[in-house]
Amino acid sequence: MAKSRGTKTTEFRDVGVSTEDQKFYGACPHFKENKLNIHDMVDVWQTVYYQAAEKVPCFKILIRTLSTIERKLNAQKYGSFENKVFWDNCTLEIKSDTTAMKHFLQETSLDHGILLNVIIEFGNATKLVNEGPDQWFVQKNLLLMKDCSSGDVVVFARVPFLPRKDVIMEGLKLTSDSTSGKYTCVDPASSSRDKDMEFEIFSDMNEFF
Repeated sequence: MAKSRGTKTTEFRDVGVSTEDQKFYGACPHFKENKLNIHDMVDVWQTVYYQAAEKVPCFKILIRTLSTIERKLNAQKYGSFENKVFWDNCTLEIKSDTTAMKHFLQETSLDHGILLNVIIEFGNATKLVNEGPDQWFVQKNLLLMKDCSSGDVVVFARVPFLPRKDVIMEGLKLTSDSTSGKYTCVDPASSSRDKDMEFEIFSDMNEFF
C-alpha cells in the first residue's frame, strides 16, 4: 500500500491476446478482465487475507474522493513530478494508520480497475516513490488489490465486517486462479461466530481517521 514495494518494471509480455487488449497486458502483465466503478472503493477497509511472499500486516485504510478544488490545490502544492502525475485524474486518496506518506490513486485510460499509485514521501525533499500500478476489484463488502507486476493480491473487508472464508474464496476468483493464502487479522475458522453471517468485529472505523 502506502509503503513502497520496491522498483517495478511492467514490460510487455506476449500472451497471445488481440492488439486491442495488449495495452492492458503491457502495463499490467497479471491483468484480469474487470469492470470497476471507482466510487465503490470509497469507504473504510481492513486487510483480511493476502496472497504474497511478503507478510501483509493487519491495518485499516480510508479511501476518499478528492474534490476538484483539492486536486487543483495538490497540483499547486506538489507539482507534476516531471509530468508523471496528472492531478485532474487523481480522484481518490488512500489514508492509512501505518504511514505518514501521501497516497493517491490516478485513473488511466486503461480502465478495468488499473490505477496508478501516486505516493509522496516527505523528508529533506518531497519526492515521488517509485511504485507501479495495481488493479482493483470490488465485490460487495470485499475490496481486492492486485499488484500489476508481481500478481500479489491483498483482500480488504469493508469495516466493520469480517467475511466468511467462502466469501473470500469467491472474491479471489476475480483476481487469480488460486485461493491459497494467509489471513492478516482474524482467521474465521478460529473465531466463534454464526457461520451464516458476517458480523462486526473490527474496532471503530474512525479510530485512525
